[in-house]
Amino acid sequence: MVARVVIIASLIGLLSCGSNAAGVAPSDAAGVDDTAPGDTTPAGDGDAPDGGRRHPVLDQSCAPSESTVACDKCSEERCCETRAACDADCVAVFSCIESCTAGAAACVEKCLTENPAGAAAYSAQNACVNLYCTTPCSGKADACRDCRLENCALEHVTCFADPECRRYGYCYEACTDAACDDTCRAKTTAAVIKTYDAYDTCLNKRCRASCW
Repeated sequence: MVARVVIIASLIGLLSCGSNAAGVAPSDAAGVDDTAPGDTTPAGDGDAPDGGRRHPVLDQSCAPSESTVACDKCSEERCCETRAACDADCVAVFSCIESCTAGAAACVEKCLTENPAGAAAYSAQNACVNLYCTTPCSGKADACRDCRLENCALEHVTCFADPECRRYGYCYEACTDAACDDTCRAKTTAAVIKTYDAYDTCLNKRCRASCW
């Protein structure tokens, strides 16, 4: 496996869902302000060059938003379909993850496992917001996010919109030795590992300077 990319913690931190609600998980996105002044332009106006390969998270059809809150505006204009699908079960997953200590892989895994009805909707919306809306939701530039959007958008959403891939990533990235890596792999499938590795490989190849 290529060099470990410690990035999932930053990817899970942003969630904007529901008709008028926006939430930020402080355990993984400390200091995020979803009402950043002066930033009302949706991030990522151009999708990644995926060679025609698409994913539902990347292909959402959204109308212009009238929101004056930067994070909500971006979510409504780039992630409207996954936002609408984020129901009470989805919000429950967010609330659970919000209570986790930063980097607590076991806690996040428990939230996703114990709330299966909302895990997929949460993962899809979170993957979209973290791809397109990191800057408007945090109020600061994010070079790694920009590189992900330009070069690894498909790999990003293919993994992180899937609760199993997200769960494996948290487990794997928390490891510091081979035995832990083996334990994480034993709890998932070869297909999930392949999906995560594709994302990991893309970042290592195309975004190393931006994400480390």
